[in-house]
Amino acid sequence: MKILDSLNKIPVDEIFSLTIGNFDGVHLGHQKLIHDMRMISATPNIKTAVVSFVPHPRLILDPSARSFLIYNAELKRKALEKLGVDYYIELPFSRDFSALSPQSFLEDYIFVHPGLKHFFLGFDLRLGSQISGYFDLAQKICLNKNISIHQLSSYANQAGQIISSTLIRELIFEGKIKEANSYLSIPFSISSLVVKGEGRGKKIGFPTANIDIPLSQVLPKAGVYVSTVTLRGNQYQSITNIGVNPTFATVKNIQVETHIMNFSQDIYGEIIEVTLFDFIRPEKKFGGLDELLAQIKIDCEYRNGL
Repeated sequence: MKILDSLNKIPVDEIFSLTIGNFDGVHLGHQKLIHDMRMISATPNIKTAVVSFVPHPRLILDPSARSFLIYNAELKRKALEKLGVDYYIELPFSRDFSALSPQSFLEDYIFVHPGLKHFFLGFDLRLGSQISGYFDLAQKICLNKNISIHQLSSYANQAGQIISSTLIRELIFEGKIKEANSYLSIPFSISSLVVKGEGRGKKIGFPTANIDIPLSQVLPKAGVYVSTVTLRGNQYQSITNIGVNPTFATVKNIQVETHIMNFSQDIYGEIIEVTLFDFIRPEKKFGGLDELLAQIKIDCEYRNGL
């Protein structure tokens, strides 16, 4: 998959289909959209292109927004590549960009390449600063340019819930990681820098990697989770605690700390990817260190038994 910042950078002789969206989580609804796009326009010489925005528009339009981003840029790229996307265009997003009319957005940024033959829109996409009327406008422009246009339906689970980034955020907030992962392209992961904590875990025989969490990263409710850690291309079993360590009452902000099983290397300053799979138990204030240690051993035994 080639990553570009403009549709004009796709080779001029390339023929392709295109869709637009934030694609946060690249969930089953997104996967259906891209799959249908590939099937409808399936011929050997037609490529698949996806346009998205960097940074996520909410980071620009609401700088105070917290805990909403499911995938960081790297995970989103990885997920789209996994789906067979040929070209991924990351349009730089700004306040000025957000003020564009749908017509300006389409004419100046989307319908700019002669090789665009099929244009696909999700059921809930909005263009520019206008919420409604975009499909009729896009249809009119496509007709003039001899581009076929398709608006695809939503994707629902067996309970009739529409699979969306909003639904998945709610599941993550509630600690329902296993269900959230069933809708995601890649299991929910937090990728960030390992920073120094208080060093308490190492002193009691269960060292943890504390990671620096971007404010925009969605986090599950406080508790202990089954996880894996990816470091330097290798994967390790782990358990992850999310919360404020109430037993010691020295932390005010939410922390993410992971105990990597059978691992003792110094990894401060390195990037690790912590992937969560299931909720084990709520965070708890213990009566003392012995009680805490006993519970950590139980958590590790549970993890080892999976």
